[in-house]
Amino acid sequence: MIGFFVTFLKKMRLVIVFYFKIVYNKLINYKKEVHRLLDDVVFTPGSITLDNLSKLADSGARLAERRACEISELVDSAIEFSLELHSSGLGIYEILSLVAEGLYDVGRDDTSAGLALPAAHRCFISAFDRAELADLLVKRLRLVGISVKASDMLPAVVGDERVVYVKNALADEAYDVLTQEFSDPRVSYVKNFKEAADAIAFGDATYCLLPLEERGGVRLAPVSELIFRHELRICGITPVFGYDGNADIKYALLSRGYAVPELSPEDDGYLEIRIRADEDGNLAELISVASDFGISVYRINTLTFDTDGETDSFHDVVFRSTAGDFTPLLVYLTLFSSEFIPIGMYKNLE
Repeated sequence: MIGFFVTFLKKMRLVIVFYFKIVYNKLINYKKEVHRLLDDVVFTPGSITLDNLSKLADSGARLAERRACEISELVDSAIEFSLELHSSGLGIYEILSLVAEGLYDVGRDDTSAGLALPAAHRCFISAFDRAELADLLVKRLRLVGISVKASDMLPAVVGDERVVYVKNALADEAYDVLTQEFSDPRVSYVKNFKEAADAIAFGDATYCLLPLEERGGVRLAPVSELIFRHELRICGITPVFGYDGNADIKYALLSRGYAVPELSPEDDGYLEIRIRADEDGNLAELISVASDFGISVYRINTLTFDTDGETDSFHDVVFRSTAGDFTPLLVYLTLFSSEFIPIGMYKNLE
């Protein structure tokens, strides 16, 4: 049975590569057409008239329309492939990963060492094209009855509601807020923050509660280090102020999995993504794509850690969206980026 399933997947991969190659050739022809138009249209200041500006605008509109049709056709091929995989029992994340692999193989020339690059970055002229494909894919998958949600790409917390933290008045206040939706929370106390994080790593607790930010939104370096080393994920954040109201510090509920919150239309949801700081082009593209999806940047935290004897810097980008629909952005990242880590999706209970 397993052998049959593997053979089936291999055949499906060939199918999607076949379809994608067809569309890829159209995309290449489109790119050549753009260059031809640019070569043909050379203006001097004296030759710029309302007539030739109008012709240029018409040409641009036709090219944009053709571009939209080609992306739509590519999405149709991906939908066919996705339906086959879905009927075989695969989940959304597995389906998207195989679609992404098909995108990688489109137009690949194994005989030319310099051309074996991800086809997604060669076929698509701009980040806008890639964002358009991701958004269209989500909408059409839903139309054919395949529900796509953020939780499909963020593995859920596994375990009971055991919470561990260093006991003090501020932590107690944060615990009361962050466990309001728990049905049967159980708490235990430790001596320091490292013991709290270790309890998650060793399976002695499912969640830990740690102070995350001080006044002004500055991340606490020792806690950020623990989150990085123990691969913890943020499940919720709340400010606490103490009895006198002057503390102004934020606590985070952390685990090894994700807790995608239920959000009302009035709620602000937050998605935190980590990317390497030495790839500024990726950061700019990520912010641009998020904007295309109607998602704003709430904050960017730059963090530095020692890894394997070297110092690595990362950007933790916190996105904000009313009602918190981050699905298209997560689909985009799954299809077109391997250099990202979701740090958490949560409510900021301010």
